[in-house]
Amino acid sequence: MEGTLPRQQHGLPTASQLADCFGFVTPEDRARWEQARQYSQPRVSAAREMITSSLEAAAELAQQGIQAKLRAAYQVEAQQKERSRTTARTVTEVVDFEDRDDRREIDQTFEF
Repeated sequence: MEGTLPRQQHGLPTASQLADCFGFVTPEDRARWEQARQYSQPRVSAAREMITSSLEAAAELAQQGIQAKLRAAYQVEAQQKERSRTTARTVTEVVDFEDRDDRREIDQTFEF
């Protein structure tokens, strides 16, 4: 039969033959693509990398300082709230009154 794939003993094509038929990627293709990717990557100078890394480190330190100040402020606020909660106040009120009967007697002759 012309145009058919050579078959294994059980009549099925080999794995590499199936890969070729369906257009699977070969290792040579992957190597070419990786090489093309490397050429297309922008070149970064060592000085630029050093400056970038030092700026990133400085920014991280600044961020940590800001976070530390915020945590300290929250802690101070929490301590002040705790102190205000524990303050007890006693209010004493002295009232002077006399027990007296200010009622007037109603005239007995008065009728409703």
